[in-house]
Amino acid sequence: MKYFTFSKTLVLALLIVGRATAQSEQPAANLLALIESVEFELPVDLELNCVLPPGGTTPFIAKLIFKNAPPIQSSDPDFPSENAPPNAVFFNTATGEGVGMQLGKFSYSEKYYGVPGFRIIAEVFFADEKGDELYATALAEAGPTIPPPFPNATFTGQFTFTGGTGRFVGARGRASISAQQLGEKPLPDMPPNIPGSTAMVLCGWIEFQSDK
Repeated sequence: MKYFTFSKTLVLALLIVGRATAQSEQPAANLLALIESVEFELPVDLELNCVLPPGGTTPFIAKLIFKNAPPIQSSDPDFPSENAPPNAVFFNTATGEGVGMQLGKFSYSEKYYGVPGFRIIAEVFFADEKGDELYATALAEAGPTIPPPFPNATFTGQFTFTGGTGRFVGARGRASISAQQLGEKPLPDMPPNIPGSTAMVLCGWIEFQSDK
């Protein structure tokens, strides 16, 4: 397992990229069919909120559910401040699993900081069943209609792939985020074993080193 080091340059780049690409993303006519081809059941309907960034030739679609650890507030002595964004208000980690095109079954892990504006800045990795890892950075923002403490908040944003190990060495690409927190109490149609988790769909493109 590899963990990343945050930098001020990364934080600035994520904020700029997230704002610039949000306006350029467009739905794809066959996107829903691609998402439905990934056999991983989610307790909430996120498919129609997922958009495909322009460009790319190899589709990357993934569905996952992950569980957040208790957050560490910036005022806490254990808050990892050395590489934190200057305006971070909390730090957290999450782990989960899912299924995706180009990945198959995978495990998921992330560490992230929350910053004002209900935004999340994260560094994440996926690991497939063979142990090959795909790395990414992410910027996500909570939906404007959900007040704190976000019991069932929705999130949108973007993943940017930054390489990995094995077949993901040199991999590049990006994917849009459609996610929803599932709350501490199950939704009416939610399986009882995943309260407090987050469901996510990723829609995008990936370029492998062998494609270059």
